Amino acid sequence: MAKFSKPAGTLFTQISSGIYKGKKLALPALSSTRSTKSIVKGSFFDTWRAELRGAAFIECFGGSGAMALEALSNGAKNVYAIEKDAAAHKIMQKNFELFGLGANAILGDCFERLSEILHELQADMNGRSAANSSGSHTVNSGENSVSDPARRVFVYLDPPFAIRQGFGGIYERVLVLIARLGSAQCELLIAIEHMSELELPPKIGDFALLKSRKFGATTMSYYAR
Repeated sequence: MAKFSKPAGTLFTQISSGIYKGKKLALPALSSTRSTKSIVKGSFFDTWRAELRGAAFIECFGGSGAMALEALSNGAKNVYAIEKDAAAHKIMQKNFELFGLGANAILGDCFERLSEILHELQADMNGRSAANSSGSHTVNSGENSVSDPARRVFVYLDPPFAIRQGFGGIYERVLVLIARLGSAQCELLIAIEHMSELELPPKIGDFALLKSRKFGATTMSYYAR
């Protein structure tokens, strides 16, 4: 599990890479959330660090928001975390406030709020594109806008392994959620942290499986269009 300490009954973890390495983050109770293993987190950021710079990052089932804040530490421009448990969200919001991002710690159901965040990001991207196109400079027609990190969004999904109240059929709902993201007009990379015993399909809607890597009981699977 992620490295944590327990001074005075409070659980903590640390940002392990990037410009905020060593920064302490509070953790919710282990009975309500599950921390990402350090080896899994390290593998994700070692794989995608270059692509994260300047991109947006949305963490679903956010818990403490540690993955989103680790993404911020590694160069992501906009980071969000969504958590439906009120007690966990309160801790997550305090973590985000350490970086002046309290409003990006969102209390709610990711099945409802993810599309709203993507819509807001898309509107911002389109606004910047319109402003750039109205400038006096000329954009090289050979440039591929999809490779622009400002139009890149990482969606990190870490549904609970142990089914708790309100999480029945969680993986089926996650697959439906991903399939619905196909209409987003930006470069999307989907990361799913899931039980290794679960075999995900080679395609989910418009998204194809790039690769999977197993870490004991946990597997990371990546999808993109």
